[in-house]
Amino acid sequence: MEVAGLVIGGVSLASLFTTCVDCFEYIQLGRQFGRDYQTAVLRLDLLKLRLSRWASAVNDSDYGVSVQSDDEIVKVKEVLGQIIELFEATEKSSKKFKASDDGAGMADLDKDFESIHLKMKNLALKRQNRSSFAKKVSWVLHEAKYFTRLIEDLEPLVRDLVDMFPAVEEQQRELSVQEAEELQADRGVVLLQDANQGEDELLREAIAQALASQVKHQFVGNIAKDEVQVRYGDEYEGGAPVAGTAGSKYEKNEASGKARVQYGDHYGQGSIFR
Repeated sequence: MEVAGLVIGGVSLASLFTTCVDCFEYIQLGRQFGRDYQTAVLRLDLLKLRLSRWASAVNDSDYGVSVQSDDEIVKVKEVLGQIIELFEATEKSSKKFKASDDGAGMADLDKDFESIHLKMKNLALKRQNRSSFAKKVSWVLHEAKYFTRLIEDLEPLVRDLVDMFPAVEEQQRELSVQEAEELQADRGVVLLQDANQGEDELLREAIAQALASQVKHQFVGNIAKDEVQVRYGDEYEGGAPVAGTAGSKYEKNEASGKARVQYGDHYGQGSIFR
């Protein structure tokens, strides 16, 4: 499948942009990250998706982005190059390399995390009309301080690219709304929102609005009598996260004679009705 390249002012930057996006895939985080592993991976996912959204908006001919000067084109090349160099410098600092199938930091991952991580990856791929990233030996980042520095340096560079094209700001907002629609029903969306520390404000706002607009549970005229144990609302056991799913309408439910009733969804193991 042909890759959707980045073209600005009639100049193709497809190869440079593809290399830039692929850099996000080559990095793995070591087991030393522990509980912070999932958050760290999602922060990289957010920046990668934001970068792909920017390129998609710039390439949209309907918005007619005009970049004519050589200086502007050179500036984009410089920023993309800086992102690539930043990954290379971080790789060099880590001084530890492992094969991509090493599974560093990938043991016993939360299923909700795996689901949202895969969706974020696929969204970025779809933007470029790709089915997979280029295969290359990955490298492992073991120390959190290098990761923190990487994120702190990456975000301003991605922001620079976004700020260079204010004409497509609304297009990027529309794309973030589309992304939120695809992500909102995933149980891992709560993990994504928690991980978002400013890497992608557009997506954070779009997801928040999408979740807020979902239908809530409606219980209507329920009746409970005679030793009945009733819960009106969702039940969460074992710290299960809130899922971004739509609510239900229960209407004219009745319970009596030692009945046990719950109106709402149940997440996790066990129950209040033991």
